[in-house]
Amino acid sequence: MNSPKSNFARSVSILVGGTAGAQLITIAATPLLTRLYTPNDFGVLAVYMSVLALFTVIASLRYELAIPLPKSDEDAIHIVVLCLFITLLMTVLSLTIVLIWGEKGVDILNIPNLAAYLWLLPVGVFFSGIYQTFNYWAIRTKQFPVLARTKIWQKIAAVGIQVCGYKFSTISLIVGQIVGQGAGILSLARTAISNKSFFNWDWKDLGKQAKYYKQYPLYSTWSGFANSAGVYLPPLLFASLFGSASAGLYTLAHSILALPISFIGSAVGNVFLSHAAEAHRNNTLQKLFEDVFSRLVMIAIPLVLVLLIDTPKVFEIVFGSEWREAGVYGQWMTLWLGLVLIGSPLSSIFSVLEKQLHGMIFQVSMTLVRIAVLVMGIVVGDIVLTVALFSMVGVVFWLLFIFWAAKQCNSSVKFVIQCFLKSITLGILLVLPFFIGSQFPDNIYIWWLSACVTSVMILGYYIYQLKYVK
Repeated sequence: MNSPKSNFARSVSILVGGTAGAQLITIAATPLLTRLYTPNDFGVLAVYMSVLALFTVIASLRYELAIPLPKSDEDAIHIVVLCLFITLLMTVLSLTIVLIWGEKGVDILNIPNLAAYLWLLPVGVFFSGIYQTFNYWAIRTKQFPVLARTKIWQKIAAVGIQVCGYKFSTISLIVGQIVGQGAGILSLARTAISNKSFFNWDWKDLGKQAKYYKQYPLYSTWSGFANSAGVYLPPLLFASLFGSASAGLYTLAHSILALPISFIGSAVGNVFLSHAAEAHRNNTLQKLFEDVFSRLVMIAIPLVLVLLIDTPKVFEIVFGSEWREAGVYGQWMTLWLGLVLIGSPLSSIFSVLEKQLHGMIFQVSMTLVRIAVLVMGIVVGDIVLTVALFSMVGVVFWLLFIFWAAKQCNSSVKFVIQCFLKSITLGILLVLPFFIGSQFPDNIYIWWLSACVTSVMILGYYIYQLKYVK
């Protein structure tokens, strides 16, 4: 096997390898978890994670995004310390909110099952904030092997608690998520703590860095909050209006279909961020963008086409018959999440080009339109229509972002369209056997045979692209 030659490719390979191991654990455990826990259990977890995500995105006021940017490690360490202080303040704030308004919030959301687990929210905020701070320090220092190992240990910890503690019901799902998120903090923090500036920081330099990167709390915080709201509002609203089980079905569909985003997208995005600032200074950002974008399209399109064909049947076979409806939701979400896989790794362009205001406008606009379509779908009372409208908004906005990003990197709309058309054409050929087999739903042998043929063809296509296409 030929090893990748470039530093970028090697870094991506390391992170993808670690993330692949982590996601294999998730993939292997999920069919078991869906048989140990009910959709209602997953629904309560989804609501908890949604509320936690809204706090996590502001846990350090997005200053963590600035950690890879300073030229000197001393300045970067001051940003790390700043993030840790802010995380502590946000943890105290979340605890205060839970104590004063927690029960009232549960009543408003009409999710009484959540009340027993609200005390875990500040714990989750603390671990998430600390982890994401040292995660970005690791990105700055290019500790990609450590990041890869951390991802694996996170999943082992989370799944281990969730599987072993299934008799304790929902609380095991939540505690597993919290422990998993916090796992690996010490490994990531080691080089930061060993830096002499970590214990020799001073308030003057701390204030200087806070002021210099003030665009992050001013703009990136709101864009991040809007992005999280767009992703996590549906489970909250579905649980409130359609019941916790509906939120559980939606969340399973989203989490499974988003695996490639965390598996490939986050790995590529982290490495892209670590290289993009340097590429921008060296006027090579266009080449970096086009190389990364073309590979992401090559990866995403076959997956999207496969899932568009027969997602409900796949969910029924893998997770059990009571989860088939999750596959219906997933079928509508596929195109949107495919574009997220392509676009989200490139979204650090907002930071690299110091266009945080543009990022905020993008995220806030998309969230406002999503809220509008959520209200429309809920008024009609059709959850499938709601999911479909919500997903189509994501499709439109992520396409607009991709075209905008290409222009900012001095690439072209023509290049973007050509990449899409080439991958779609090849993708159709790859998924054709599965499409034919899906026309015989009553013959499970034909269905499995066609699925296997298409899987082998797509795997071969990926191996060829990664080994031989430069």
